[in-house]
Amino acid sequence: MRVWYSLVSIILVFVCMMRANGQEIRRAEVGIDFRVNRVVLDTTYMNNAQRIQEIVDFVNFLQSERPYELQSVSFYGSASPEGSYQQNLRLARARLRTLEQWIRSRVEIPDSLITREETYIRWEFLKYEVAKSDLPQKEELLRILEEEAALVPYYNNQQIDERILKIRQLGGGETWKELNRRYFANMREAFVVFEMRREEIRRQQTAVAPVQVQHAVPSNIIRPANTLRQSAMDTYQPAWYRNWYVNTNVLALGMGITSLGVEYDFAKHWSVAVPLLYSGWNYFIETIKFRTFAVQPEVRYWFNENHTNWFVGAHASLAYYNVAVDGGYRYQDHAAESPAWGGGLSGGYRLPLTRDQRLSLDFSLGLGVYPLHYDIFDNTTNTADGLLIQTARKTYFGIDQVAVTLSYSFNNQKGGTR
Repeated sequence: MRVWYSLVSIILVFVCMMRANGQEIRRAEVGIDFRVNRVVLDTTYMNNAQRIQEIVDFVNFLQSERPYELQSVSFYGSASPEGSYQQNLRLARARLRTLEQWIRSRVEIPDSLITREETYIRWEFLKYEVAKSDLPQKEELLRILEEEAALVPYYNNQQIDERILKIRQLGGGETWKELNRRYFANMREAFVVFEMRREEIRRQQTAVAPVQVQHAVPSNIIRPANTLRQSAMDTYQPAWYRNWYVNTNVLALGMGITSLGVEYDFAKHWSVAVPLLYSGWNYFIETIKFRTFAVQPEVRYWFNENHTNWFVGAHASLAYYNVAVDGGYRYQDHAAESPAWGGGLSGGYRLPLTRDQRLSLDFSLGLGVYPLHYDIFDNTTNTADGLLIQTARKTYFGIDQVAVTLSYSFNNQKGGTR
């Protein structure tokens, strides 16, 4: 277990009390653990349920009458060293953002009080644990950990800390496995440090200049060091994941229409979705049918960076159609080669169905405008096509999208799904 967690058993134990020029500063910290390649806050993992409750209690404390004024809030994020530099840096920052968003959704914290550090990999923690361990090849391992960090080429045009490659070779890979078993789970984390000052002491200050409070982690926390060269930071990539989705419209399936779609997150708040619909058969009898081939690409804006909850979209549509509802007429795009085309706007909501958010249910409704050119046929049972009655043109304005879509998501990082 991490050294700095050994003293944390209840709500953000106040530590490192110090007095200077009449000020009393108190610091408190709490951390959350994450599963491999995950950035979702999982209360069932390790001791997260207890730590979440500690944060809830502390938020309630901040929002109640108390003799303390909040001075600073520092967020940290880190990852274990299995993946590439780019992947681990993305994970570290995404975990930091997950914890920050969760806390700031429950208590108002001015931006001016917040500092952030994506600590990438907590090398100092790992060196500390190895130094007091009984690992085989311990001295060689420590020598590698003390080397200056340097990035070298890795798979898929990415980079990796050269020390990681050297450690993987020790003992034929057994040393790496043992490090993974003992320590890596405690390196996938995000934590927050609060600093507070007693308000009555602050009010009593007059001519005494206040002491500048440093954004430092309590001494019982082994703070990860920024060991990468500045040039390595130039390779930084955004922390969010570009997820892919495969989906199907269950409402269309209920109408006997084959439905298959894909979606891709191409920016933090943006995605593009392309659903396909196809039906080439009748509903039991010749005079009832909804034959179609349709595609409706859509660009969506998500109000949440995780691409869940609410979104709005703009779509274009193209659809071939042959429709009859057992009445006197059948309607078909003119000469079977004048499809409906147009577009419109939509809105919807994504509801995650699983804790890891891989499986979700999307609800959407759209309005559109379409110039139509179609033929009207006699809808009789004694002829395959019926007699052509007339050709018509009209402009349709109304609902053009009703979907309840079951989606499964995965990301394009090696070994990772979401």
